Amino acid sequence: MGTQQFKVVETTSLPLLQQTQIKELEINNFSILIARRENWLNKPENKMRNTFGAIANDTLILRDKLDKARNELAELNRIFKQL
Repeated sequence: MGTQQFKVVETTSLPLLQQTQIKELEINNFSILIARRENWLNKPENKMRNTFGAIANDTLILRDKLDKARNELAELNRIFKQL
């Protein structure tokens, strides 16, 4: 499993539309990474690897980050509709 790098972008100083677009991209990236990890975690041969536990735990953290990003996007959309 290759290492993926995510670029952290501070969005609070950006216009609301750009913040929303960046958050959507972040959600997409998290979703793809989680799907790939779940695929890896579901392979029986990987369950015997010494990295299995670490990857499983990290995947849980990524799911939490995905949930947080979805909540942030919902809040951005709520704010956008009020304008």
